[in-house]
This record gives sequence, structure tokens and C-alpha cells, in this order.
Amino acid sequence: MGGRISRRQFLEGVIATSAALYSPVVAAESRRLRHLTDRVKLGKSGIEVSYLGFGTGTKGWNKESNQTRVGIVKFARMVNHAYDLGINYFDVADIYGTHSYLRAALRHKPRESYVIQTKLWYRTCQDAWADIDRFRQELETDYIDILMIHCVDSAAWPVDLATFVDTLHTAKEKGIIRAHGMSFHSLKAMSAVPENPFVEVALTRINHAGAKMDGTVSEVLPVIRKIHDAGRGVVGIKILGEGTIADSRHESLAFVLGLDFVDAVVIGFESAEQVDDIVRMGNEILAE
Repeated sequence: MGGRISRRQFLEGVIATSAALYSPVVAAESRRLRHLTDRVKLGKSGIEVSYLGFGTGTKGWNKESNQTRVGIVKFARMVNHAYDLGINYFDVADIYGTHSYLRAALRHKPRESYVIQTKLWYRTCQDAWADIDRFRQELETDYIDILMIHCVDSAAWPVDLATFVDTLHTAKEKGIIRAHGMSFHSLKAMSAVPENPFVEVALTRINHAGAKMDGTVSEVLPVIRKIHDAGRGVVGIKILGEGTIADSRHESLAFVLGLDFVDAVVIGFESAEQVDDIVRMGNEILAE
């Protein structure tokens, strides 16, 4: 890509046209990141992760994803390559079918050296406790770092999902999970977060182009900022729009790195080369 603009120039242009309440550079320098794999805190959750997380749910559905489709051997090589680069944050989910894959990949790594984030598909769940026990067996771990309710899209979730919320609260009290949260698929559902303490970590869809997001960039940014200001961990997903804006990944990375209210990001990788590319590109942006 020729004639790349700097992160500062890009942020000034995008934010100036998308949300007037942000300063031109959106406090890009306040993050103090030097490398994409530096450790960051997810709000007040007590969880510390690499800024860049490894996602396993690209085109994920019905117990498979693009990451499982490469086969368990290649999957393990990708994960271990990412781990060796300093990535310690791994996002899986029941519906992706990636629990056993991650278990195999990290079996010989110290458990405390990495963070597992998984998600419960509430729409078909019959017994949340049984699912949590199964998750731990599939992941071969006594505890799950972050357990989320997956794909929440209703503003009424504090009432509609109260049973699941109570279960995850109890699981945390028992030390079975370290933090709980939700992945969101609507702006109205996200808007309910600041007033409800359950969501300690929120997965929010964000990129510079509005691809695969829950609204326009100017609509989504203020909501995410409010979640962050309430002390919750904000993790950006769909940074590359599930691959639809991969050709403009430099712009999208520059954009999200300039958002001081996005604590970390998760990107779905399908090869070790893709991991290298994003880490290199992110580090170059941070050095600008």
C-alpha cells in the first residue's frame, strides 16, 4: 500500500468526521504501549492480558470455525507461535468447537502463563452449570479466566438473562472463573452495560470502516467509551471486519490503537504468517 499516512493523521481525519466529542488524536499516546504484545489490564477485572489476543472464531458456528478447519496440528503451531511472540490471551467459545484445540496447543505451557476467555451460548443452553463443568473438562483446566455470555443483542438482558448472570456470579465466588462478561451484537445491548455491574469485560465490535459492527463508527464509539469509563474492560473484536477489510488492516489497527478506551483487541488468525504480519504492523504503528 503506497503513501501510507501516519496514525496521528489517520485518527485526526476519521475521528473529526465521526464523533466531535473526541480530541483529534483521541489520546493516542496515553496508552503507553510500545509493542502489540505488551500487557494491559482489562478494566477493574483484575485480568491482565497481552494487548493483542488470538481469536479462534472466524466464521465460527456449529462447533467449527476457520481455525478448526486448518486442523489441530496447524492450529497448535499457530497458537504456540503466537505464545512465543508474547501473546497470552486466547479467545475460544463452545460454538466455535475450539476448546479441545486450545487444550492440545497449550497442554505443556504453565497454566498461569496464559489467559483463557470462552463463551456460553445461552440460546440453546439447558444447564449453565453443566456447560461450565464441560468447558473446564474440554479445556483441561480447574478455572476459566473470563467466561462470557455469547452474542447478546437485547437491551433487556439484565432481566432476560438473570439466571445466567446469577450462575456466573456464583461461579466467580467459587473461584471457578476469575471474571465474567458478555460479547455484544447490538448497540442497545451494549448501552445497558454501564448501569449493570455484571459485565466486567465486554467484547465490542469496532473498526475504522464500520464493517460487521453494531452501528456506525460515530454511534458505537460513545457507547464503548461509557463502558470503559464505568471501569469495565473493553476488548475490540472484528478489527478486520471478519476479513472483509483485511486489505486496510493498517488503517484499522492505527484507528483502534488510538482509542484509549479500548483496552485490548482479539483478532482471528489462520496462519502464523498472519500473526507475524499484524504484530509487525502494530509495532510499526506504535513506533510512529
